[in-house]
Amino acid sequence: MGIVDKKLIDNIVEAQRLYRSAEHLISVTFPVVKDTKLLLRGLESLHKSLILAIGNILKFEHIYGRVSLGKDKDRNLRVFFLYCAMRYGLSEDDREIIKEILFMGKKHRESGMEFSRDGKLIILDDDMKEYELKQDRMKVFLEVVKRLLANSNKGFKCT
Repeated sequence: MGIVDKKLIDNIVEAQRLYRSAEHLISVTFPVVKDTKLLLRGLESLHKSLILAIGNILKFEHIYGRVSLGKDKDRNLRVFFLYCAMRYGLSEDDREIIKEILFMGKKHRESGMEFSRDGKLIILDDDMKEYELKQDRMKVFLEVVKRLLANSNKGFKCT
């Protein structure tokens, strides 16, 4: 097994581990503890899992010559949505939710202030615009990432 193969496998395992961590935080721990910071930790894990999964898909497709990648992350993300998302069984709604997860993860990293209000987490950006994160929405995020991970693993096995 080559170094690239091992790295892909390690990334698959890590993406699944991060997903399971996010799922446990959102589905098991949060309902009991009711601490909205857990939603934030769940978002972080889910975001990292999604980034690893998308990166793996792009690397896999690049190895087999189906897509061309560059150093620009935004361009590579566009390549994923244009050429890979449909191949890995993602509907238009799934793609929009993935974009929302990526957006929320970015807003969280850039945010100077986050607080809880009425059982939901509020992320404030520099322009004082509010972004809400609720358990129900996180469960939708979990389902989409779960579907992407399952479909990407199938794609890796059959090619």
